[in-house]
Amino acid sequence: MFTILLVLIPTFFYLFIIWITIPKTIKLKGIFYYLLFGMSSIVLIRVIHNTIPGFFLPHSSSLIFINHKIDFFLYLSIIQIGMIEEISKFFSFVIIKKFLIIKEKIHPLGVMVNYGMVGLSFGALENLHYANQYGDGIIFSRSVTAMLLHLLLGLISGYCMALIDLKPNKLNESRLDGLFKKYRIFKISFYSICGIGISTIIHGIYNFNLFIGTESSWSIMLTQLCVTLFITYIGAKHLISRFKKDLIKLKNYF
Repeated sequence: MFTILLVLIPTFFYLFIIWITIPKTIKLKGIFYYLLFGMSSIVLIRVIHNTIPGFFLPHSSSLIFINHKIDFFLYLSIIQIGMIEEISKFFSFVIIKKFLIIKEKIHPLGVMVNYGMVGLSFGALENLHYANQYGDGIIFSRSVTAMLLHLLLGLISGYCMALIDLKPNKLNESRLDGLFKKYRIFKISFYSICGIGISTIIHGIYNFNLFIGTESSWSIMLTQLCVTLFITYIGAKHLISRFKKDLIKLKNYF
């Protein structure tokens, strides 16, 4: 029980920080639903592991890109861990959005935040798992590193998903935007792959840095967290800015 409490404290701390900084139109109830049901992402991880267990065997190949050790840890970090975890969070978000949450948020930032809650939920359960294996002492360090990273990666993927419903300005519409307008399924696929791909790369770099374990690992990790936080901030500012412009256009229309 004490271990669960130690895991919940940073979880609700991050939830509180997000709640007081986002627009009031995004309700806490909806965010909490995604945080709660986001635990399904861990279940999806187990399903993937049980369905294709051979995929998670130690990687060995006759092709050498850098050297055996580096290649092994890159594949483990990016593909076997990073990609699988980000895919599980993606499908968890989609399932919640399509089948469990009826009322949609009108603010595009709500999509970004909701996806972030799935990442936060995943990070909390991962913290609980490692605490059971290595003791409660590991919770604090993981709460300010791994849990924060899962939250930020969820927000970045959520930003990509929020772009699906944003319409480009006609004056700045590109040929790609025209293609998106004609084939919505292509737009959905494009931004979904971008969300999973970007978060997988960042996640993989984070894991690789820890596996290699050099003297500068902590400084590299903290730098990466700061850069990831900045990227998240830019994405949130963009969604807020676009939403304001759309509201102004809507008021002018009426």
